[in-house]
Amino acid sequence: MPSTHRPDGATTRRPPTEQQAFPGSTAADPLVSVSDATTSSRLVVRPLLVSVEQAAGLLGIGRTTLYELIRRGDVRPIRIGRCVRIPRRELETFVDRLIADADASV
Repeated sequence: MPSTHRPDGATTRRPPTEQQAFPGSTAADPLVSVSDATTSSRLVVRPLLVSVEQAAGLLGIGRTTLYELIRRGDVRPIRIGRCVRIPRRELETFVDRLIADADASV
């Protein structure tokens, strides 16, 4: 765990950053820790829903481009209250359609 030195010479411990806590996790492809109610243990999983920013990162495009794809109906988001989230499955379906279209045009 990283430490910092205070002016009085004492050393304090900082909690690990998300990157240190979950190696392999990125802003575009996050890992989250959840409790398993049956075993009282912690699981590290990829979330089922991602934010528009995370989805854009997963697709390798900009946020504005993704909002345009949503507006055109190419990517279907879900809304939970005011939050816009995109299921990972929807992103995979979108990419599969792009691949099929590319194969058909060859």
